[in-house]
Amino acid sequence: MKSILVLLCTLSMTAFGQASQSFVKKVKTEDKVVVIDVGSNNGVKIGTKVCFSSQDAQVTCGEVIRTLGGFSYVGVSSEKIRLVKVGMRASVIEVTAPIARKDPIPIPATENSEQPIAVAQESHFPLKALYLFSPMTVTSHRKLIYKPSSETLWSSQSRAVVSPLGLGLETKASLFKLPLAFGMRFKHHITSDSYVNLSDTDTVKTSISELSLGAYSEVLLLSKLLSIGTLNLGAGIDGDVSSVRVIADKKTETGVTPFADARSLLGVAAIRTSASFEIPMNPIGFVAGLNLMLPLFQLFNAAAATVSSDPLPTGKGLGLDLKDSLDHKKNQLALELFAGINVLF
Repeated sequence: MKSILVLLCTLSMTAFGQASQSFVKKVKTEDKVVVIDVGSNNGVKIGTKVCFSSQDAQVTCGEVIRTLGGFSYVGVSSEKIRLVKVGMRASVIEVTAPIARKDPIPIPATENSEQPIAVAQESHFPLKALYLFSPMTVTSHRKLIYKPSSETLWSSQSRAVVSPLGLGLETKASLFKLPLAFGMRFKHHITSDSYVNLSDTDTVKTSISELSLGAYSEVLLLSKLLSIGTLNLGAGIDGDVSSVRVIADKKTETGVTPFADARSLLGVAAIRTSASFEIPMNPIGFVAGLNLMLPLFQLFNAAAATVSSDPLPTGKGLGLDLKDSLDHKKNQLALELFAGINVLF
């Protein structure tokens, strides 16, 4: 556990060091725009003054006219833009309000675009709305079928590890210029039903459903501007709470009788890493990517079960038998795929 904490601290300090450094990434001479590698994630705002220097000698200054998560566009006069080179240091000077400009410089839509687009407004509160598909969930349980023997009433078919329906929300913030992301999610796992014919008229139906809630926090380790969007890499911590419900009914000629009812609640702590690609637009952009989680330990595990049946020959309690057969526990690895929109408020 200590080694994991040390690793997360190291990653955080690395990200902080990267965020505090600012350099020129691109120079668009014809558009009079310089792209630097700090953005709204680092607290940069539209109107912020930026000065460029080479070997401790100041070359020129400009002001931010657009911000993205990890990059900013700086407008520079046509007389000075040719003096700015890729790799120069960019010193960001905080200001309290945008600097007035008589002839605001537009931002080109693409590298080769001849028609510039309007300058995007600064995002004070970016919010992502995501659809989640999980081929491997943080927790899982066994799919059960009623099959009594001398040792147990249940037989396991396979484990339920897929969640086809999940919804998530994520926002970003900056703490001491350290770019952070905070999010939460809701997942509905696949429901499993099984039927066993006890006779021509008697049947036992067993239904199992699982829901989960999660929350996480990440540090943005890398934000790389590409031609049509931004590639982001992050790492952080994750918490997940899963609830499983088991209901078994016995159907006879006289009607349906509840046979078994069980609930299991499981909390899990994990570390996570993420990779996403964002296409910024105003006011709605698009994002897609994946999250990889490594469950570390169970925070809690509570279960209760009632079963109406004859006692087992072994003397084992029927509730404990159902709980052990369900085997609700954390997985070794979890994977989420996501796609959604990024709304700028």
